[in-house]
Amino acid sequence: MDEASWQLLHEYRHAMASHMIDMASEVSSSTTKPASSSSTPPPSAAEDSAPRKAVPPQVDVHTQAKTFMQAQARDHNQSSMGHVSRLFPPMTPTQALQQSLAMGRFSDLTIVHGETVWTAHKVIVCSQSPVLEARTKDLQGDSRLDLTEYDSFLVTHVLQYLYTGSYTFPLAPPDFSLPLHISIFTISISLQIPGLESLSAKNFRDCLSNHVSDLDTYFNAIASVYERTTRHHPGLRNAVIEAAVCELRKILGEGAVKDRFLEVLSKQGEFLGDLLRAMISAREVETEVQIVCDDCGPSEEVYQRVVVCKGCGALKLLEFL
Repeated sequence: MDEASWQLLHEYRHAMASHMIDMASEVSSSTTKPASSSSTPPPSAAEDSAPRKAVPPQVDVHTQAKTFMQAQARDHNQSSMGHVSRLFPPMTPTQALQQSLAMGRFSDLTIVHGETVWTAHKVIVCSQSPVLEARTKDLQGDSRLDLTEYDSFLVTHVLQYLYTGSYTFPLAPPDFSLPLHISIFTISISLQIPGLESLSAKNFRDCLSNHVSDLDTYFNAIASVYERTTRHHPGLRNAVIEAAVCELRKILGEGAVKDRFLEVLSKQGEFLGDLLRAMISAREVETEVQIVCDDCGPSEEVYQRVVVCKGCGALKLLEFL
């Protein structure tokens, strides 16, 4: 709530309090008003003997005032809460964090990139990135964290992830944001944000598997992935290897595409090695092998075979599935 809203609410409360005090004073004066000085003749015997109407019990003035003030206070609280709820509509925790970043509420950290400034929060930023935490500890004075060495567009996506757990990206052909996911993957490694690293790898794999159909886009992604990542962070490498294994028959079946693929293999030796290892370690296909002939089995649900014991020479019946 801004300063003007707080001032308005304060004046309203002050006016309501004054009104309740005035009402309590009126109730008190009306019940304690002195009797009139004019003489009134005493009632006659007949009037005294006549049946009298029931007189309602007198309520103590303080009780009346207290009841009135409690009722006013309840109405005032409901009105105040309604006013506050209109200023701050119900939000989820994620929405509240986003609003705090956008409005700079409760900020204790300023992140700058050139002329762009974000009013952030140490508990959000530093708890997810030990690199940013270490750099924040070295700040002096006004706590301004300069991230100009990174791309401004990527810093925006990093902050979006830190405050929402996700980041937005377009699904436009032909690359369907594959370069963006690669860049976010690399900056997440640089800033040591494991959650963002996993998310960008997942988004890269989903786009590659479900949207990209242009093989040149795929080949360019292979080169970019192997030039910008290492085997210590294999998330993107695994994705392009999986795609190659699944589409290898198609890739090697077309002349121009095969030549382009062989060119990629010749330039990216690590990719070739990873592809060969993936093909070798691929799960073997299970096949049915006939162990015994039809005359010896199967019998009901099991195979039966009579063998000679090599120790005593006795015949034994073996059963196996």
